[in-house]
This record gives sequence, C-alpha cells and structure tokens, in this order.
Amino acid sequence: YGKLIATHLDDNLGITGEEITWLDDSHLMPFDGKVDWKHVAERLHQADFNGILMFELTDANKPGRHTHDQYKNLTGSEFIQQAYRKAELFRALFEKAEKGNEG
Repeated sequence: YGKLIATHLDDNLGITGEEITWLDDSHLMPFDGKVDWKHVAERLHQADFNGILMFELTDANKPGRHTHDQYKNLTGSEFIQQAYRKAELFRALFEKAEKGNEG
C-alpha cells in the first residue's frame, strides 16, 4: 500500500508468437490495442494511486511489424493531440472507478 508513486501506460496487441519478446511491446496509445483500460483504472484506484501517470508511446513500427500504421499519416502535433484525447479518456475511467467505490 502506498508504494506506487509513478507508472507509465501504453497498449499492446498481446503475444504474437510462442513467447513474449520485445517485438510484442508495441507502445501503442491506450485504447488502440487489447488492454482492458477500465480494469487498469479500477486496479490503480484500488491501490490508492494518486501519483504521476505518463504514456510511453511511439509512432514507429518495429522491424517486420505494422502495429503503428494507424499513426503513419499523423503529424507530430496530431500524434500528441490524439495521445492527449486518450489521456482524457483514461482519466474519465479512473474518475469513474473512484466514484464507483465511494458508496
């Protein structure tokens, strides 16, 4: 309790081979992969987390992958704006989890 002071968020598409490798660590924007963000918000709330959340994102594909093709036509500014919208979506989930546990 009270030991988590910061964490980073990103999304992924899961394990694509027999075992997880660095190629599976996609660093997609939240809500663009398979992560259950409602569950993440609930778990952070249950841990009484109130620290810093940051995204760890990239707009580049890893070798032989096409996970980030959805970002290829975005300018740097558009990429940041889209990431900001995703942050607002996650904040709303976190606040909903917080309110849901007040009663």
